[in-house]
Amino acid sequence: MVKTERYFERRGAVTLLFAKFVPGLSTVAAPIAGQTGMPYGRFVVYDLVGSALWALAYLLAGFFFGDIAQRSQGFFAMLGHFAVFIFVAMVLGLMFWKFWKQRKFLLSVRQMRLEPAELMGMIEMAEQQGNIPPFIVDLRHPLDYLPDPRVVPGSVRVSPTDLTAHSALLPRDRDLILYCTCPSEETSAKVALQLHKLGISRVRPLRGGFEGWRNAGYPLIDYVPPVEAAELTSSTAA
Repeated sequence: MVKTERYFERRGAVTLLFAKFVPGLSTVAAPIAGQTGMPYGRFVVYDLVGSALWALAYLLAGFFFGDIAQRSQGFFAMLGHFAVFIFVAMVLGLMFWKFWKQRKFLLSVRQMRLEPAELMGMIEMAEQQGNIPPFIVDLRHPLDYLPDPRVVPGSVRVSPTDLTAHSALLPRDRDLILYCTCPSEETSAKVALQLHKLGISRVRPLRGGFEGWRNAGYPLIDYVPPVEAAELTSSTAA
């Protein structure tokens, strides 16, 4: 949704010309056009032209590949004999791509992680110097609160979906620290990467998450919703 709004901000109605070629964009393009106040007549014209371009592209592709298929019947017959090998190669290639993508993700996580000792130092420094403390977000699932409902001091409980959906309400003047209970801080890392893409650069996952902080012997407190949590919750309900 955010990317779609940015498309409309930069290109306006021209977005409708190529919206059907982008998966997901075509579904939300019409509602976003209405939200931006695009005149109905202009929307109809650009949407019709975009539909015509989309249909024409498929027709031209059909003519092109149909002609190739007629001229290359021997080649396609040969491919039929190796269909099993081609299928296996495609499956292996897909598995390798997913493995590479996961490894790249884990490398990004390692570069972004914040050690519990570093966070504790940031909290103590803010208290001693009277500065604004880091904005700490508890991303744990409600069921994860049952064994230990306490939180890191100054934490705000927000679900990953609500946090990314209402990123405009997040402070930009201080560090944003995320923690969860997932192995290798997976949830925190994914949310951190999403926020990075939305232009929030001062965001990092806490190494070891809640368990890492607790096992290091750092303080935990009972949760009291701060003002920021109330703002995010009220925005979600609205």
